Amino acid sequence: MAKATLLLVFHNHQPVGNMEFVFDEATRTCYRPLIELLERFPDIATTLHITGPLWNWMEANTPDPLARAAASAGRGPVAGPTVDGA
Repeated sequence: MAKATLLLVFHNHQPVGNMEFVFDEATRTCYRPLIELLERFPDIATTLHITGPLWNWMEANTPDPLARAAASAGRGPVAGPTVDGA
């Protein structure tokens, strides 16, 4: 049987100017739980992309998911944050 490689990339996005409650709800129900789940499986390599508007909102309103993702990133190669121009 041939060996296969699975690449897991999670793209977390909110557009510029989206409503505050959408950022909050998406973080509570999706982004934070995803980061918590990934913490439980440190041997699975993934990429987590957070777009600029979402990153800025999280940094200002709920920095815990970003800190947790950064702590998890310490276990392997990580590219620093990038801004996608959005």
